[in-house]
Amino acid sequence: MKITLINHASCIFEFGSYKLLCDPWFEGFIFGGGWGLQYESKKCYELVKNSTHLWVSHFHEDHLNRKTLIKILEINPELIIFANDSCNFQMSKFFKSINSKNIISLDERKEFLLSNNSSIKRYPATGIDNALLIKHCGYNYLNLNDVVLSKVALKALAKEMGPIEIIMSNFNHAGKILKSSINKNKIRKSLIENYQNNIEPFNAKYSIPFASYHYYRAPESSEQNSAMIGMDELQSLGNSVIPIKLGERVSYNPLNKEFKIKTLIDVPKSNKETIKRSNKIEFEELIILSKNYLSKVNKSFLYLPAFFKSLIINIYDLGLVIKLSFKQNKILLLKEQDSHINMHSSVLKKWLSSLYGTDQTCVGAHFSIGKLGRGPLLKYITFCMLFDNKLDLVRLLKMLFTYKGLKFFFNRREEIIGLIFSRSFIADYQKEID
Repeated sequence: MKITLINHASCIFEFGSYKLLCDPWFEGFIFGGGWGLQYESKKCYELVKNSTHLWVSHFHEDHLNRKTLIKILEINPELIIFANDSCNFQMSKFFKSINSKNIISLDERKEFLLSNNSSIKRYPATGIDNALLIKHCGYNYLNLNDVVLSKVALKALAKEMGPIEIIMSNFNHAGKILKSSINKNKIRKSLIENYQNNIEPFNAKYSIPFASYHYYRAPESSEQNSAMIGMDELQSLGNSVIPIKLGERVSYNPLNKEFKIKTLIDVPKSNKETIKRSNKIEFEELIILSKNYLSKVNKSFLYLPAFFKSLIINIYDLGLVIKLSFKQNKILLLKEQDSHINMHSSVLKKWLSSLYGTDQTCVGAHFSIGKLGRGPLLKYITFCMLFDNKLDLVRLLKMLFTYKGLKFFFNRREEIIGLIFSRSFIADYQKEID
C-alpha cells in the first residue's frame, strides 16, 4: 500500500492497479471565505492526473470542492467516481452537474468489490460524514477522515471492521470555538487527546494525521489559528504516528510492518489573509429573511425551538443589538446591551438565506462570542444544522415509515447507541466554558 498526502484531506491510496483519490481541495477559500489552505501549490494537480478512481467523504467544501474537482476532471476526464448516495443526500447529482462521465453510486455499508483482492466500504456518521474502509490482500486501511463519534460507537465499529493496518484521521478543530476567550495551550492539549481518543479503539498498527491543514480568515476568529496543532505535537504520541507531510508518499509493507517516506512535491506555506467586510445589509431585509427561515425550522421540529431562550446578537456594522426568537419567528430590535455573539450583517444574511448557511457561519467561524457567553447558541446551531442537512424531526419521523429511512437509522446504529450513552454532541475542546 502506498499513501500520498496531497493537501488538507486529499490523499491517494495506491494498491494493486488502483489509484484512489480522496477529498481534493487544492485552491481557493471556502465556508463563505472563512477558511483558507495553510499550504498551497499548483503542483498538487500533477499528483492526481493518473488517478483511476475518486471518492469524496462528504459535502463540506474542504472535501467536495467544486473548483478543484472541475480542474481535475479536465486533466483526467476518464476518472471513475464513487458517489455517496444516502436517504438525505445524493452526491451523484453533484457530479452529474459538473459533467462527470463515470459515476458509480456507493451505498452505505455495502462492500464494493474492485477485484478478488481489493474492496471498499463506506461507513456513514453524523448525518453527512463518512469513513472509508479499504481492504487489500487481506489487510485493512481506514480513512476515518472527519468522523468523530463517541468511544462506544467507535469501539463497535472497530469490532466490525477487524484489524487495521493504517488509520487516517483529522486532528485540528474545524469551526468556531464557542468560548469567549481562547486558552490556546489548553485547547492544543485537548486536540492531541481528541486525536488519540478517536483512533485508539481501532488499535491500528500506524496512524496518519491529516485533514487539518486549514486556517481561519474571519477577523472575528483569526485568533483560533494560534490554538491549532501540527505534526510535531502529534509525534509526541510515539512511533505509531507516521510523520508524513504534505507532498510526501509513504510505502507500507504489511508483512513486516515497515514503511518508507518519499517526497514527491514541495507544498509551501500560503500567505494568510483576513477577510475585509464592507457590504452592509439593511435591517429590514434581515427581518424578512429571519421570518422565512425561523418559521421553516420551527415547523420542521414541531415548534420545539419556540421554547428556546432568544439568542442575542450584536450586528456590529449596523450598531444594532437584536434577538433571534423562535417564539416570534423573527429578529427583534433591542436596546443597547450585551450579546451572546457578535457578527457582521452580511454574515447574518448568509446564515438566514444560504444553502447550508449554518455550516458556512459556524464552520467558517464568522462570529465572536459576546459578554453573555454562548448561552443558547449551541441549541440554535444544532437544530439549524439538522434542518439544513434534512435531518429535522419531521423528516426523521417520516423516515420511520419508509424502507430507506429505516435503513438510514440501521446504518448508523453504533452512532445512535453511542449518543444515548454519552449524551454528548460536541468535541472535548468545546465543553469547557471560560
